[in-house]
Amino acid sequence: MSQVWRPINTVYKHSLCIASAPSVPNSNLVIRPTRMSQESNESLRAKYSPRHQWYYKSFHQPDEVFVFKQFDKYGNAKVRKCAHTAFVDEEFENAKTRESIELRVFLFWPDSF
Repeated sequence: MSQVWRPINTVYKHSLCIASAPSVPNSNLVIRPTRMSQESNESLRAKYSPRHQWYYKSFHQPDEVFVFKQFDKYGNAKVRKCAHTAFVDEEFENAKTRESIELRVFLFWPDSF
C-alpha cells in the first residue's frame, strides 16, 4: 500500500514528517490502538529513538505531492514500511491547522499474484 499526500493550502502547522526507513528498525515499532470517528483499529507506531532520521518539507505547497510506501507485505522488498507523523513547529503554533488530501493506493504487479 502506498500513500499520496497533498496539502490543500500552504502548510505551516502539523507538517508531514517522513522517516528514513533504514533508521527505524522493526524493533522500534509497536502496535497501538487507533480511533477514527466511530471506528477502532490498530496501527504500527514508532517508539522514539535518537537514531531515527526524520524529514519534512517546510512551507509545503499544494502543487507538491508526497508519494511514499506505507506497507509492503512481501519480505523481499528493500523497504517495507515508512514511519510518518506530523509535528507542531512552535514558530507556527497559532497558524491555521493543516488541511490535506490523503489517498491510500494499492499497487499490483503481474508477478505479485
